[in-house]
Amino acid sequence: MGKNLKYFLTAFLIGLPFWWGTNFLSERLEEFFYWSELSASPQFLAAEAYQLSLQNQIKESGPSRDKLIPNLNIAAQSAISIFINNDGQEVTLFEKEKDKQLPVASLTKLMSAKIILENYNPNQIIAISQRAANLPGNGAKKIRAGQTFRAIDLLYPALMESNNTAVYALAESMGKEEFVELMNSEAKNLGMENTRFLNPTGLDENGQHSTAQDLAELTKKLLGDNSFIWKILSLPETRLYSSQGELVHTVTSTNELLGKIPSIIGGKTGETPAAGGCLILVLKAPKGQGFLINIILNSQDRFGEMEKLINWDKNAYNW
Repeated sequence: MGKNLKYFLTAFLIGLPFWWGTNFLSERLEEFFYWSELSASPQFLAAEAYQLSLQNQIKESGPSRDKLIPNLNIAAQSAISIFINNDGQEVTLFEKEKDKQLPVASLTKLMSAKIILENYNPNQIIAISQRAANLPGNGAKKIRAGQTFRAIDLLYPALMESNNTAVYALAESMGKEEFVELMNSEAKNLGMENTRFLNPTGLDENGQHSTAQDLAELTKKLLGDNSFIWKILSLPETRLYSSQGELVHTVTSTNELLGKIPSIIGGKTGETPAAGGCLILVLKAPKGQGFLINIILNSQDRFGEMEKLINWDKNAYNW
């Protein structure tokens, strides 16, 4: 600040009404000069710019809850909805009994697919055993004993239509016990502390369980490392050929929300008597801000309740 301006301001302030007091005038004058000089310094300006940037980052890091929208009520035994922004920051939007250990049916096959993709040659030939062919969930034996397939091709029926024969045959080629051991080892590596696998299919077996939170951890890992899985899970249908080029059948996804909700990246279904209806759905977040992981376990209406959760996420938060 220039000397002339300082003299002017000093004279002006001294001329103010006497009842302000000389001490008050002196203190206010010192404060004025201090903040005038400080606000012009590069350090102050940089700090102010950083503060504004930080405020914008906080504002943009996630959606804010609209308190006018009531809390969601769904009948599913367990559920979770997680928003992950484009920088990898997470916000849990909804949860219900997220750590409750439950059978999760064919959601198990997501871990099985991870083990297959990371340990198998995609062109490895897999023979279908009689034991595998006789498992429930083979769609009236569409895959028959004695047929052979490339390992990569069996992932389509395993994931899209939850075909137990396909995933069991893949596990058999390694050895079921060794395969399941790898599943549990990987679950431990991912911090899935409340998960235990006893088979690769998800068929009901006492002691096999997971949680919505653990499955969210698995889903996050698959989104980062195994995009091929989500390519499969985004398909409404495809054709399955044997290793000899024979058309076996048309594989149709069991995910009824595919094509109905345009923001879906992919999803996995599961259903058994013990597990009830289960569903994992990954969606693009509103306004391209990242993506959502929605999981519902043990529901009598998994697709209806998933739609309810999706709509609530959209309306209950300001995006």
